[in-house]
Amino acid sequence: MHSIANRSEWQHPIASCASGPVVEWFALVSAHPGQRRPDLTPGFDVLRIDEALEVRTRSLEAWQLQPGGYPGTAGASAYTFIPEYLLIAERDAATMLVVDLRTGNRCGLIRQFDKVDNDDVTPTWKDTSTLLDELIDALATAPPSWAGNPPPRTDD
Repeated sequence: MHSIANRSEWQHPIASCASGPVVEWFALVSAHPGQRRPDLTPGFDVLRIDEALEVRTRSLEAWQLQPGGYPGTAGASAYTFIPEYLLIAERDAATMLVVDLRTGNRCGLIRQFDKVDNDDVTPTWKDTSTLLDELIDALATAPPSWAGNPPPRTDD
């Protein structure tokens, strides 16, 4: 189990611009004990820090990144899964919401990453606050939508 307080394993050294919001995000998620977590992101499973690190490790191994093979500026498409992506949610092990921890004025950006489009032309949010604000707005619309799409239907 990974502690939010002991961030050295997951906090990229250049990510100081996003450290506060990311810590707050994982604190919010971790405030709910057990397997049930808040349904913050429609269509995605919100991850605890230990789950995020596990999926991140698997993703880095699967993508076999070549050193220097991607832009070092936050917000630029890397076209691959990179060490500076920290997951906050996933769907079906192929689509993830990640925090971009690279340097630049878009450090802390939340983006969707998937195995088909990678990080090119996928929804983005300025930061976790913007993501949550959009989710609140989506709940207030009729019919509700999020990231330009209607929420997934359930037969519950």
